[in-house]
Amino acid sequence: MAKIIDVKGRRVWDSRGQATVEAEVIVGRGTTALASGRAIAPSGASTGTGEAKSLDVARAVANVNSVIRGSLRALSVADQEAIDRRLIDLDGTPDKSRLGANAMVAVSLACAQAAAASMKQPLWRHLAGERRVALPVPQIQIFGGGAHARGRVDLQDFMVICTGAGSFSEALEWSAQVYAAAGARLAKRGALQGVADEGGWWPAFKTNEEALTELVGAISDAGLEPGADVGIAIDVAASQLFRGGNYFLDLENRVLKTRTAACDAAALDRALSHRLDRRSFRRAGCRIHEGVHQGRGRPRGRSLATTCS
Repeated sequence: MAKIIDVKGRRVWDSRGQATVEAEVIVGRGTTALASGRAIAPSGASTGTGEAKSLDVARAVANVNSVIRGSLRALSVADQEAIDRRLIDLDGTPDKSRLGANAMVAVSLACAQAAAASMKQPLWRHLAGERRVALPVPQIQIFGGGAHARGRVDLQDFMVICTGAGSFSEALEWSAQVYAAAGARLAKRGALQGVADEGGWWPAFKTNEEALTELVGAISDAGLEPGADVGIAIDVAASQLFRGGNYFLDLENRVLKTRTAACDAAALDRALSHRLDRRSFRRAGCRIHEGVHQGRGRPRGRSLATTCS
């Protein structure tokens, strides 16, 4: 099996125009190179409280080209677990702050790519082995908020998942139809501010719930049935809302205590899945708001949202 001959790090720029780390891993037998793999450390606009720490890019690249390179050379590229364990032990911190998560992730991913290339396999087949696999259903951002859109909506991502589609390509087509319909709805009411940094529309809403209402409407306008053809997914990025022991929804000038936030989250989850136990929500102090929609040529469905006291 091919072994790691060399590891190289360099600075590159991501889709937001921000510097990040790229790693290149060269593998072969002896000193003869047989294949290589490259990978870039991903980054997001928001950071979770338990997220590993990235270093300054120049420092992370230096770590790749020195201590990481020296530690991984001659390891079998096929043993991903051993490679990752070596990186974790070499760093020795709980938050990856010595070597930098951006350095470690880029190198780990590049090793996987190099292993697949050395066996002349696509990455997914290398990772899956003989297991049966299926393409995941794409989860597409329609409205961007939070750190993605300068806080125009408190919640970070409002996305669609086309669970009723018969194929990956059909799911993408439906997502594009919903995206176009959502943009048209915002433009018609003068609420379209542009495009957020991950490609979703940048809306001007008065409440966070308005985003759900508009998204359900966009799904219907696209001729699809909310909850059957297309579901809704939300990435709250709640750490960005948490200050001094409470959650702040600045758009609505609301402060949520822990119990209130838990009630909102539970109610929203059940509302989006259309499996509500109404009495239990009312006992918990939650109010259910229900609207009726009619898709083009589709059975009637319902959109649901909740608030908690």
